[in-house]
Amino acid sequence: MPRQEMLLLREIRTARESLGLSLPESEVINKKVRGCTNKRIAVDLATSEETVERHIASVLGNVGASNRMELVLFALFYQLVDRPEPRRPQGGAYVCH
Repeated sequence: MPRQEMLLLREIRTARESLGLSLPESEVINKKVRGCTNKRIAVDLATSEETVERHIASVLGNVGASNRMELVLFALFYQLVDRPEPRRPQGGAYVCH
């Protein structure tokens, strides 16, 4: 792995840890940034929608965001997740990555 990528990963990990985010919370943020629904996130992470909602509520409080859009913008601005690739709708609906 190139040195620059290693430094970026370290910064992302440090930012996540400084906010007190758990690994599951980070995974939920990552999927929210990619446009996944709570139901899809729950399936992907083999958990319940209620657990996903609790993770989102916890993260909103940790970062001081008042809604999910602010959370997504915060995550992108502070590089808590990789920026998603642009995607095109398939059959009229966006596909969650």
